[in-house]
Amino acid sequence: MVAQKNVSVAAKRCSLYIEGMEEQPEVNQSQTPEDIQVPVESSAPQEPKRRERRNKKRMMLFAAGGAILVLLLAGGVYWFLLRPEPKQPAAQQTGDTNTEETSDTVAPVQQDSTPETFKSEALNIELTHRGDWTAKEADGEVRVTSPEVSFTTSTDQAQSGVFTLIVRKDVPEAMKTTINKAVASRASKVIGYTAPTEEQRQYTNVSYGGTNKDTFNFFIVTGSAEFKVGSPFQYALPLDGEYYLIVGGFGAPDSSLSYDAAKTTMIDDETTQQALAIVESLKIF
Repeated sequence: MVAQKNVSVAAKRCSLYIEGMEEQPEVNQSQTPEDIQVPVESSAPQEPKRRERRNKKRMMLFAAGGAILVLLLAGGVYWFLLRPEPKQPAAQQTGDTNTEETSDTVAPVQQDSTPETFKSEALNIELTHRGDWTAKEADGEVRVTSPEVSFTTSTDQAQSGVFTLIVRKDVPEAMKTTINKAVASRASKVIGYTAPTEEQRQYTNVSYGGTNKDTFNFFIVTGSAEFKVGSPFQYALPLDGEYYLIVGGFGAPDSSLSYDAAKTTMIDDETTQQALAIVESLKIF
């Protein structure tokens, strides 16, 4: 019984071995290991595909850069050429004259040096002034006024105003008081009339007066009288009778001859020299 089982097992094993032999592929005994080719996948990168991807990235970068450049150019054209002007405040658009001035500077005046002649029949005088000065006669006197100018006060402050030259034949008491209280702020200067008549002298003194020797309030024609710095004017001038009062200074004085107090350096100012040129042109008939 046991012998039969062993034979049966051996028969099965033999049968399995034969089947396995039938399934093995046929091997050529003459082939060497080098002749047997085993398919192996290539691990090397595919260069054409990578190059194509790089080219695509470059094109995308170029396209983005071009778009940004176009936007910048368009923005610049709009800003400099097409942008609407900002609206001005209503006060500036309408030229509102009620706006307050924020500066004390004097607006530039059109200068006119063209000579103009003014004659007074009442005072028997004739004078010549610049075209930008004005001459008027009223209340027994002639006033020649400069355009608005800037000058320095005796306290070193900048101020704007006019220079006024006054010519009259009699001297009111209020003016006499002002003149007699003044002292010389600079030594007198001799000037000559440009074309004097037979009724007037050829040369005269011009003196500079102020409330003190460091202040210039006015200049005055003093004839033969001359003063040194600090000398008082009191009772030194013949202010009565037919005396011609010729006086000038910064400001628009009232009947008391109250000129503005200027620094003594303003004696040399161009406006003061223009006023003295009018005095030199004076003719008395």
